[in-house]
Order: sequence, then C-alpha cells, then structure tokens
Amino acid sequence: MNNDTNLAGVADLIPVPGELADMVRRVDWAGTPLGPIQTWPQSLRSAVNFVLGSQTAIVMLWGEEGVMIYNDAYSQFAGKRHPQLLGSPVRDGWPEVADFNDNVMKVGLSGGSLFYRDHELTLYRNGEAGQVWMDLSYSPLYDECGKPAGVIAIVVETTDRVLADRVAAAEREQLWTLSQDMLGRADYDGNMTAVNPAWTTILGWSDEKILSDPYADIMHPEDVDITLAALQEMGETLQPTRFENRILTADGEWKPIGWTVTPEPDGVHFIAVGRDLSADKQRERELQDAQDALRHSQKMEAVGQLTGGIAHDFNNLLTGISGNLELLELRLEQGRTTGLERYISVAQEASRRAAALTQRLLAFSRRQTLDPKPTDANRLISGMEELVRRTIGPTITLEVVGAGGLWLTRVDPSQLENALLNLTINARDAMANGGRITIETANK
Repeated sequence: MNNDTNLAGVADLIPVPGELADMVRRVDWAGTPLGPIQTWPQSLRSAVNFVLGSQTAIVMLWGEEGVMIYNDAYSQFAGKRHPQLLGSPVRDGWPEVADFNDNVMKVGLSGGSLFYRDHELTLYRNGEAGQVWMDLSYSPLYDECGKPAGVIAIVVETTDRVLADRVAAAEREQLWTLSQDMLGRADYDGNMTAVNPAWTTILGWSDEKILSDPYADIMHPEDVDITLAALQEMGETLQPTRFENRILTADGEWKPIGWTVTPEPDGVHFIAVGRDLSADKQRERELQDAQDALRHSQKMEAVGQLTGGIAHDFNNLLTGISGNLELLELRLEQGRTTGLERYISVAQEASRRAAALTQRLLAFSRRQTLDPKPTDANRLISGMEELVRRTIGPTITLEVVGAGGLWLTRVDPSQLENALLNLTINARDAMANGGRITIETANK
C-alpha cells in the first residue's frame, strides 16, 4: 500500500470520489505492469478517472496483459471475485473465459471494436459456476502517440431479462400448443406462416396444407370479399379487428369461426385468433326454437282460453245464418218473393263475420317468419280488441286509447299482435282480483 504521505499526491491524480476510487489510490501499483500512479501517462489517468466516475459497470483493460481497473458498478457484477480482480491481468482474473478475453484484447489492441447482445458466458462469480447473459461493448483506448494501449469494456448484465423472456416464451409456447382456439400468423398476401395444433383439431387439415395453400381457398366464397376487405382496412389503420366467416373442414363442412385479428408492427404480418362458433350457433338455434315454441304455446294457450267464447260467437253467427235461411225458405214456399234481399243480406253479413273470425284465429295461431311492413297500430289494436277482451275475462276492464294522427309503424303485424296479447295476459295474471288494462298509442 502507499503511505499516507503519498496518498495526498495520488488524490490529485485520481480525484474521483467513491469506494473503488479510494481503493485505486491505495493500491501499490509499483508491483504491477502499470507501475506507480505517479508515472502513469495522462491517457491512462484520464481513462481511469472516466471509468471510476461512471455509474455504468465499466472495466478498463490496460496494456498487453489487460490489467483490470474498474468502478463500483462493476465490483457488484464481479461478486466475490472483487477485490482480487483489481490490478490483475484479465486472463488471470477470469480464467474460465480466458480465450474469449484473449480475442477481446487482440481486437482492441488492433484498434477494433466488438459488441455482443445478450452474450452468454459461464463465470465463477460467487464460488460456483453460473450462467450470465450480458450486453458487452469493447472499444480501444489510445495513448499519447495515438496507438491502442488498452480496451474499455462496458458491461450491462441482462440475465434477469433473458431468463424472464425465456419463461415468457415457454408460457407462450405452452399456450400456443394447448390453446383450443386457432392461433396463427399470416401475411396480407394471403399466406399462413404459422398455425397451432388447434387448426388440425378443428378443421382436420394438416399443417402442411394450411401453410402451403392461400387461406382464402378454405373460406366460404360468400365470405372471401368481406374477410379480405376487413384485413385490408386493418392493414391501413393498424387497428385490431373482429369478424366472422365460414371455413371449410377436411370433411366438407363449413364451420363458423369468430376471428380476432391484430396487426404486427412490420406492416407485413398479423396475428389471428379463431374460435369455433359451432356450439354457440347450435345453442342460438336451440334457444330460437325454444322461444318460437314458447310463443306458439302462448298463442295456443290463448286460443284455448278463447274456446268457450269463440264457440258462443260461432253459435250466434250460425244461428243468424240458419235462421235467415229458414225464413227465406219459408217465404219462397209461401210464394212471397218480396223483401227476400233483407234475409240474404243478414245471412251474408253473418257469414263474413264468421270468416273474419276464422281468419284471425288462423293468422294468430300460425308460425311465420318476420315480415315487417308499415302498419296502422290503431287499426291493428281495434281489430284484435274483441280477442283481447275474451282473453282477459269479465273481471278486468279493457280501455283502448288510440292517438289521432298516429304514424305508421314498421313492424311485423303478427309479432305485434302476439306481443300485445302476451302483455295483456301477463297483466291479467297479475290482477287476480280484477282491475283495468289500458292500451294506448302515441307518436314517440
């Protein structure tokens, strides 16, 4: 070690503060290839002060032997190898990577530079071998004559990030392999570049076929233009998109697939996630069938409740028809031919009323697809008012208030009738002791 008298002079040469700077000032450099600090050339002292003052892990390798001088940040990287590394040749300091450092010194002292990203080495930093990943940058240091006299190395350890990336990659690979959704990577030119096993599971095609044929080849012809337009728009806006289409399976079936597609930054590829919607579509169909059956059942229930009243109405109508026909027959037998038109007219009117009642029951009970059309709601309600009265029974008062100048409504008349009847049945059931139901129209 230098004595205290000499330390004062050394502090002027190495003025940088810090633990490593203090150690550098105290080392007896006379026993090293560098010699006493007082004899160091200005280029060496400047390089040492730069290294010691940096917050980044830096080590300087000076001379042919690569004598090591480093800063506090590098001492943390060195682990238990510190402080023995300070002042030692790099080959002796890191014998396990001697060949690597020999090449560094050869290139650096020849005026060359080296850079490594996430470079893997096995180092003995804490008494046992350990894998380390680093970003390494090596540049030559020059003496007063402009000749390379050493190498400066900037060391950024990336071990934690590399290991985290590997874990994430393994998780992505597991997700890719185990996902029940179709995961894929494709380009805007129409080619698949990667697919996961779910494609074969869902569609039955081999990976080779999917990756070799244009993806539009297995799209339903009616869906191709819509799908390609959505992809083109995504490529222009760089915003994710969603759509559905039908994909051909190896069995000749068209499977409905829901897609979530996300563009990649390169502007060439995109990531696609496809979900088989077959089960969802089947449940939707079953739900629709159940709803249709329920509506039909409600209609039939209403018709059943009307049976007694309808039978009474029909009996009255038939009585009117038969009675007038009997009177007409009697007049003809008596030879009285005047005033016969009145009996004929009354019978015809009763027949028309019976036909209208029958037609309304048939229209109400049948199942049919939606057929929206401009509809006069007032006239529709008026036409079914009698049916509603029969349905709700005598204990409930029905009031119909039709707005004047009511706009036409674009609606399926049968569906509106069904909805209105269901609402009145629900209202009736909610008023077991009787009450009032008001059906009112208004422009909104």
